[in-house]
Amino acid sequence: MSTFRSSYKLKASSVTLGIALGIIGLGIVLRIAQYSTNRSLAMDEALISLNIVNRSFVELTQPLSYNQGAPIGFLFSQKLAIQILGNNEYALRLFPLAAGIIALLVMYRVANSLLGTAGMLVATGLFAICGRLVYYASETKQYSSDTMIALILLLVAYKCLEAEPHPKHYITLMMSGIVSMWFSHPALFVLVGVGASLACDQLLKPDQRRLPWLGITFLAWMINLGVLYFVTLRSLAANSILIDYWRASFMPMSLWQTPAWLLNAFLALFQNPVGLGDPSAAMLGMVVFVGGGVSLMFRDWRRALVLLTPFPVTLLASYFEKYPFGDRLLLFLVAIVLLLIGEGVERVRSLVSKVNAQAAFGICLGLVAFLLYSPGSVAAQNFLHPSLGEHIRPAISYIKEHKIDADKIYVYYGALPAFSYYTSVYGFKQTEYYVGIAARQEPAKYLADLDTISVYGRVWFIFSHTCNWCTVDEEPYFLKHLDKIAKRIDTFQYSGASAYLYSFDHAQH
Repeated sequence: MSTFRSSYKLKASSVTLGIALGIIGLGIVLRIAQYSTNRSLAMDEALISLNIVNRSFVELTQPLSYNQGAPIGFLFSQKLAIQILGNNEYALRLFPLAAGIIALLVMYRVANSLLGTAGMLVATGLFAICGRLVYYASETKQYSSDTMIALILLLVAYKCLEAEPHPKHYITLMMSGIVSMWFSHPALFVLVGVGASLACDQLLKPDQRRLPWLGITFLAWMINLGVLYFVTLRSLAANSILIDYWRASFMPMSLWQTPAWLLNAFLALFQNPVGLGDPSAAMLGMVVFVGGGVSLMFRDWRRALVLLTPFPVTLLASYFEKYPFGDRLLLFLVAIVLLLIGEGVERVRSLVSKVNAQAAFGICLGLVAFLLYSPGSVAAQNFLHPSLGEHIRPAISYIKEHKIDADKIYVYYGALPAFSYYTSVYGFKQTEYYVGIAARQEPAKYLADLDTISVYGRVWFIFSHTCNWCTVDEEPYFLKHLDKIAKRIDTFQYSGASAYLYSFDHAQH
């Protein structure tokens, strides 16, 4: 009988490992498929890339141009990539892709050590197909590496929470914390959770031999944070333009506004970037998440503290307008959310199975299917038709092929960052193009701006990153006026970008 049970457990573990490897393989395929589209740089990517391309390593330690902010370690990795592989989209997105794949592997390790079989498969599966994680694994921004670093810190921290951690674990933790701060701004929030859990664990133990190691680790982290703040974070935290841009993602000062803001902020987190889709699925995910947090607190409060602490710490930073609690800046929390959802699913299965094993299976299957439906649909859609975003390169290429020497190019202000990045690629000189004004609140100024360029016989107008939520829907607004004062000769439209050729020599009056 014991031989049979051992054989059964071995087969079950083999099946679980096979499913987990399949999930990891799927996640890798999704990320590589998105990366392989080699889409054009979007506006935010272009802004950070212009800094990376045009600055030296030393200059990258100074405040970035175009109101950009990124960890120095990330910037150095990107600079090194283009120096080795050349200045191109594949090189600029290689480190984010590697970070996305590594994060997937580490997620499995963490989930497997923390959760039961069902919870591990759910958490890893949702992580593998999460639309935002897939997308940002091939974007020239630091959000993919933020996620990877958060998971690595969790893995290292859990080693230190073992029954008899070795001093080498604390040395690894100390070095991981120091390096992570230079590669990821929100790594600090994860480290606070790690530090709080380890400190409580050591203080509650009769044997406190490891406490000095922990003190040395914390001291090293504080010194490192002080240096980091002086070098880069000080100027970034004082950037009023970035603060204004993220204003809605800062927790309000007013106490009576806070509960509603928190509910909306967490609902938004579960919809995007966690990616559970519509509000009903996001709300269910929140309930399972809370249940998972409570369950883990009772089962292993030390590991629960590591996972839960980053949320109030990030909210506190948001309250003081130091870090926005919203959108892509919360991508580092996605893994933690999914781990606690996995714990919640596992707890539901465990409780219901005490009454009826078949009912437990059915309820968990329905719960997981509901949570997986939206991210699974998005993953399938993106795999069949990968997102190209603001794919301006074909429009620029089209202008290059069809432009005659006398033609002028009018660059819509939203398209300028990407257009600037590609000017050297396509050989455009600054005298060949005119940059349009930005007048979102006073659209009449656009018309006057267009009238000034009518002195040229033929003008190409290129649009990307258009503002359709402004006072007017800007691209149609431009075209309506141009169709009145000039003759449209040519049109080229692609994903997120367009080009139009107008002749002012044959103006229609």
